[in-house]
Amino acid sequence: MNPELVAAIASLALAAKQNAESVDAVIVPDGYKLQALEQFDNVPKHYRARFETSVLPEFVAYCTQYTEKSQTTSSQTTNVFINLDNMKACAIFDMGTPENPQWGKHRATLALNKTPAYSRLLDDQHKMLSQQNFLDFAEDWQTEISFFDENGEPIDSKKAKNALRKLKSEHTAVFEQQTEQYSASRSALESIEIKSGDIKPPAFFKFSCQPYEDFPCLNFTCQLRITNNDKKDLLFKYRIMQLDSAKQNIADLMRVKLKSGLEQVNASVFIGDMSYQI
Repeated sequence: MNPELVAAIASLALAAKQNAESVDAVIVPDGYKLQALEQFDNVPKHYRARFETSVLPEFVAYCTQYTEKSQTTSSQTTNVFINLDNMKACAIFDMGTPENPQWGKHRATLALNKTPAYSRLLDDQHKMLSQQNFLDFAEDWQTEISFFDENGEPIDSKKAKNALRKLKSEHTAVFEQQTEQYSASRSALESIEIKSGDIKPPAFFKFSCQPYEDFPCLNFTCQLRITNNDKKDLLFKYRIMQLDSAKQNIADLMRVKLKSGLEQVNASVFIGDMSYQI
């Protein structure tokens, strides 16, 4: 196409823009692309905003403020979608309805962050920790951890850590004699016993912490297992008992907090993910 003709078309389009109420795009010489002219308007055509936070009360406050604003100007209702598996939530303020769809460009997202204590508890679960590493773990979180024996009776924290510090493995050989009608055989069965003097090491410990900010403190019961490596080095491993149930309880708390926090503004709360304007 002749460059002079392209320039003429562009000039005509820009002139039409001045007389028209709304012109979405015009042909311009630069590569013959359609380019929006919204940037030249006094105000944008759509309100575009995405608020992101990891603090649940801030998410509720933002949703409350903009839901109340939207309800004063229209019958629009904020829609909130909660992903309990990922502990996330998304609010869409301008979603509209199937009969009156909107762009969905104004959103707020919540992604809860684990507290340092809860994150450390989950990260070290099922790991093979050295004796010193586990003692460091118990020392770092001494206000959150309490020890119990195999019968569930509490053990003084200082005594429990001393018992763990004095643990050692003893390697012995037990001989077994087997006599048959025409022959006899003798074999040595290796036996490894973990001892700590007169004090038995703890079998369980409870870890008390907030899983997320603004959540109540929860108790996690952990089974402690102690084994050895090449008959010399002691290794510690723990398992959080009924962890799936604990995570479900935490997710239920999140759902209750969001529903109760948004109840006054009549926001619609759903469990699940939403893909809108895809």
